[in-house]
Amino acid sequence: MNQPTVTVFIPCYNAERFISETIDSILGQTYQDFEILIIDDGSTDSSRDILECYAKKDNRIRIMYNKVNRGVAYTRNRGIKEARGKYLATMDSDDMATPIRLEKEVQYLDKHKSIGAISGCLYMIDEKGRKLSKQKKVAYNANEVKAHMFFTNVIVNSASMYRLDIVRKYNIKYKNDYHGVEDYMFWCMLLTYTNIVVMDEYFVYYRIVQSGLTCTNRRECNSERIRCNDEVHKYMLTSNNIHVNKRLLNYCLSQYSVSAFQGGLVDTVIMVIYFIQILTQARLMKKIYFSELRSCIICMLKNQKL
Repeated sequence: MNQPTVTVFIPCYNAERFISETIDSILGQTYQDFEILIIDDGSTDSSRDILECYAKKDNRIRIMYNKVNRGVAYTRNRGIKEARGKYLATMDSDDMATPIRLEKEVQYLDKHKSIGAISGCLYMIDEKGRKLSKQKKVAYNANEVKAHMFFTNVIVNSASMYRLDIVRKYNIKYKNDYHGVEDYMFWCMLLTYTNIVVMDEYFVYYRIVQSGLTCTNRRECNSERIRCNDEVHKYMLTSNNIHVNKRLLNYCLSQYSVSAFQGGLVDTVIMVIYFIQILTQARLMKKIYFSELRSCIICMLKNQKL
């Protein structure tokens, strides 16, 4: 097979319920210059049989296996290594892509050479594929993405595509044991070396599975996940040379993460002081995203989404 433009990478673990719909959504794309790389992470259900059946029908589908379950970070890093495409489109094994996803993303990246990755909006569906809601249609330019990523992840994994050469050049990898925020940290590291935008296009049907990892993490919301989220926020600050008073930083990050995951109130006065420190340094250092950062913080305060 000649080198495809896009590798659609799908890590798979015990995905027998939904993996067929996921693969079919890629095979039905309006853009067809792709390979589908699926790495099965030691599934114990019938996923392997389903995958092998698809691989026999279409030579663009490559199936690889981890001998034992290694976890999502290891599997995604292996996917980066094994991908053959110019671009890598990330996909989760229980989601479905909208038909125009690959076409729109390839067109954008081909046209905008300074952009290293692109994402979009999502429809939320239940386990039976019924629409629950849709994300508000938004578009974030590169500066807006960077401003938001100081506080929350605005990049939808199953709606994203990035340039493989950048990720490989700078050896960007998913971190183990990041308790549900592996993607967030990956995108923040990528932002150190390139720009990311979010298009106002719906690229994915994002499935809410009650037994899934996201729902499990939300319920448990343990101290390790909060710690990892704090580490991502610290990385965004330090990688942008913004240094906040250490005691203030540690207090505010833990307050912010607990509020984000568990709800409840935070000490708004102290959080405002924290935000002012960030804005002051960003302005003094003439960060090009200062205006977007200020707007993001004002919006957060107005909506009390602390």
